[in-house]
Amino acid sequence: MRWVVLVLVISGWVAFAVKHAVSEKEKAQQKVRISELESEIGSYRFIVKDVESSSEKIESIISTLENLKIDLDKLKDKMEKGANHESSQDRE
Repeated sequence: MRWVVLVLVISGWVAFAVKHAVSEKEKAQQKVRISELESEIGSYRFIVKDVESSSEKIESIISTLENLKIDLDKLKDKMEKGANHESSQDRE
């Protein structure tokens, strides 16, 4: 009977040690996975900031081009008015 109790106690300790080793391995794997995911999140945050910055720059370029178009249209109108004015003076 003593041997049975002793075998059960020893097998319990062995089972505990194996379970502990397995759980430590799983814990280490989870830490590695967490680190990988945190790195990915950091990369995504960097990309988002870069895209936002680029978007702001593109909007600025579009605004500048729209203003340039307006200015060119005004210049074109002035040139046409000047050409028409010269043409009417030539007829007189």
